[in-house]
Amino acid sequence: MQRVKGMRDFSAEMMQEKNILVNKIKQVFDIFNFKQIDTPVLEYFDTLTKQGTGGSEIEAQTFNFLDFGKRRVGLRYDLTVPLARYLSQNTNFSIPQKLQRFGKVWRYEDTKKGRYREFCQYDIDIIGSKDQSADAQILFCAYCVMKNIGITNFAFQINNRKLIDGVLNYLGIALDQKIGVMRTIDKIEKLNKQQLLNEFHKYGIEKIQANEILNSFALTGPMFDVLKSIKKRFPIAEEPSVRYGFLELEKLAEYLTSYGIDKVCKFNLSIVRGLDYYTGNVFETTIKEGKQLGNVCGGGRYDQMLGTFIGKEIPCTGISFGVDRLLDYFIAKKNEKKAKKKNKMNKNALFIANADKEHSLTAMNIASFLREKLKRKKTIIETEITGRNLSNQIKYASNQNIRYVLIVGRDFESLGKITLKDLEKHTEEKISSDLKKIYE
Repeated sequence: MQRVKGMRDFSAEMMQEKNILVNKIKQVFDIFNFKQIDTPVLEYFDTLTKQGTGGSEIEAQTFNFLDFGKRRVGLRYDLTVPLARYLSQNTNFSIPQKLQRFGKVWRYEDTKKGRYREFCQYDIDIIGSKDQSADAQILFCAYCVMKNIGITNFAFQINNRKLIDGVLNYLGIALDQKIGVMRTIDKIEKLNKQQLLNEFHKYGIEKIQANEILNSFALTGPMFDVLKSIKKRFPIAEEPSVRYGFLELEKLAEYLTSYGIDKVCKFNLSIVRGLDYYTGNVFETTIKEGKQLGNVCGGGRYDQMLGTFIGKEIPCTGISFGVDRLLDYFIAKKNEKKAKKKNKMNKNALFIANADKEHSLTAMNIASFLREKLKRKKTIIETEITGRNLSNQIKYASNQNIRYVLIVGRDFESLGKITLKDLEKHTEEKISSDLKKIYE
């Protein structure tokens, strides 16, 4: 029997690691006064696919079916759309509202390292504030989480949807091409140039224009450096969306600098975020030594989606931690440590090798002698018992992480010497056959 593709089992050890991780995230969320709520894993399919939510691409990835009452329902693909539905049915809330949620979500997409069809997210959202200080607080909270779970070498990659829209207007991209072009821009760091050109071609963007797009959205670096470049390259005064996006990023940069986290924050114009509900700042998080995992924590501002459920526009911003990707990162780091520990040579271990069969009995005698001399030190002493040649004996010692090898050969009788090899330092020397260097 096999489990369903894209799903996975969790051993007791993995669950222990996962619980530790989730608790550390929650510690920070609680300190920032985010209140915990929960929503069902099943929603009506119409809710999940409502205009202004995830978009057609995520709709195609949504697990859905008819229930016994012939109503189409779906497994939630994120925690944000169910939040909007929840707030639409619980409208008597104060502003701002700060909420946290944790749970499983499902997406039918290609599986690879760090990407599953069932995975856990841990989200926070601020509802009711349109000020960039709310985005900054979300990112500062995420920064504190990363520190609390023990990750230091990371960076927030930040962009703005208004700015993207304005730049596309400036480049002459038609309205019906924009969504496809945005999704392609979002793949700039995942695909090679030819693959990107092929993607653009699907949306009617030819090579010359595609290259203009790629050059425009390759801009990345320290926040204020990128802002200067945007001023030089794009029509801030003439194109309203460019201006609004620029001003939002500029204000966000000021707040993030005030929080003292500007060194881990970069503006990256290729960051789009795949879901259609984003309207302003968007952000992703990469770990330097875990880039193969991709984004481990992402989100942004979605000022219009809640309005499609409630009937009036309420600004929102939030971020989601990919618990499974972070868990994979920590398990990989733990396994690396185990491997290093396993591969570390045992300096309190000695293998007595014979250079030829004629010296096998001598090697046994020496092993017996040294066991007596070194018994207080509890030194591990092994000798050859299978008749292997010298090179295979040394290979065996190395595989067993035995650091030292004594080689008994003709020099034992003729010169009163034995060869001592240090397999860790890859050195060897001749020592006296009285072996005092070993046991004294």
